[in-house]
Amino acid sequence: MKKGLFFIIFVILFSLTINVSVEASNGKTVVIDPGHGGKFSGTAGYSGNSTGYLEKHANLEVSFKLRDVLIQKGFKVYMTRESDRDFGDSQQEDLAKRMEIANEYTAGNRDNSVFISVHHNATPNGPYASGYETYYFDIDKGIDSRWPPDPIQKQYSPESKRLAYTIHNTVLDNMPVNEGPRGIVANNLFVTRNAQMASTLVELGYMSNPEDERRIKTDAYQQKGANAIAKAVVDYFDVYEVYDHNDNRLKVYKSKDEALNFAKSRENVYVFDKTKQKRIFDNFQYRFGVYHTSVDSISKLFITKDAALNYSKDWKHTRVVDNESGEILWSNYLDKSYIVEHPANGVLSKHYQVASAIEYAKDWKHTVVRNVNNEKILWTNYRTKKYKIEHTDKKIVKEFYNKQPAVNYAKTWKNTKVINKRTDQMVWDNIDSNYNYSFKENVVASNHRITTAVEVSKELYPDGFPNNHTEKTVILSTAYKYADALSAAPLAANLVMHQFSYLKLVRCEKRFLTN
Repeated sequence: MKKGLFFIIFVILFSLTINVSVEASNGKTVVIDPGHGGKFSGTAGYSGNSTGYLEKHANLEVSFKLRDVLIQKGFKVYMTRESDRDFGDSQQEDLAKRMEIANEYTAGNRDNSVFISVHHNATPNGPYASGYETYYFDIDKGIDSRWPPDPIQKQYSPESKRLAYTIHNTVLDNMPVNEGPRGIVANNLFVTRNAQMASTLVELGYMSNPEDERRIKTDAYQQKGANAIAKAVVDYFDVYEVYDHNDNRLKVYKSKDEALNFAKSRENVYVFDKTKQKRIFDNFQYRFGVYHTSVDSISKLFITKDAALNYSKDWKHTRVVDNESGEILWSNYLDKSYIVEHPANGVLSKHYQVASAIEYAKDWKHTVVRNVNNEKILWTNYRTKKYKIEHTDKKIVKEFYNKQPAVNYAKTWKNTKVINKRTDQMVWDNIDSNYNYSFKENVVASNHRITTAVEVSKELYPDGFPNNHTEKTVILSTAYKYADALSAAPLAANLVMHQFSYLKLVRCEKRFLTN
């Protein structure tokens, strides 16, 4: 009892833990990476060597403003740094640690997360280059073996491209800045290729250009940059995604109707409203069931056969059923008693059920379906029934393909013989000239099925239950629902087997009393 109670408590606590962790992983998330920091100061720009205002300072100021705007818009926001700090002795160590932090923030929620690294540009070729640029990793451009991407970024590369283009166009439309000489660039930058989510890096102007640098230092320009990037992030999330049942993203649509139309043309997919962060449609078909010999112990449905098989193998006394066809696909307690045989090729397949064996056999010529337990042929498309059973009074009782099943069946009757139809020879008999077959019926009837049942009960138990039955059980069933009525007999057999056996004995005695 204590063990059972402990198990129940464990299940409840486990379920609560799962719910909490899933809930905690939900939500639109943005990781902001203020580029550089600490001893890695970034560009000094046009005047930084004299003023001390370096790229790392501008990056952090814009990032703080971007964080505040995104939080107001309902996003969960993390920053890789919130002070003038670095993350390692070398540039490589700094970048690697920075991305480790960023990826940890979004573990379990990468589909709903984006990474934005904030930078400001410079060129050694003079103060003439200016403008805004966007960088991202593009798997379609190929992989440079010298700088391989994180395997997860390969998956998110299409979304990185969509994020980059959305931010790039929105910034140019909403900020007093022209497009830089490189524009939007697919490149192998360390942070974008190692982010385990959609990622991009923005260069909000050239600090090596005196006019750009002047604007970059102003609060107004920084706020416009933050507002434009935040607007783009909102627009990036304003889509409808179609996923398969394994949570693989299939399509992304701006139109809800297009997403729904695509989903409805597929099986076992769902549509996710990325803005509202909720599923708005699915057509999952839980076709495959795992059942236990005691159904109350385990009964679970799955979308795929493989998922059902993997789950069932951790249990004893289970079977996997295709609920669409009713076929038992696998079991660790049932035998495959039905085989499909071919005269030349032998056993073609084995099955748990005769129906699936016959369905398989129909695709072949010259096949038979046989029950290995009693050697009976249950179906064939080329053999004929060779043996017939004749009774002295009832004539032909039944026909069989094989001799032994015919003999086995004939033994259940008196005064029968088994005849080979091809040779017309008798191969077995139990004829007894002294045996006289007779049958007397005792009709019990009424004008309604309910009163008929009452009359049958009176006939079987005129004085109620026998006195030697210490346990007395009555099974009541409705007369108006077939399922209830049909289930009464096996229920009675299960609950009061000795009483049910007595009922069968009375019937047999009354029927064969004169035999």
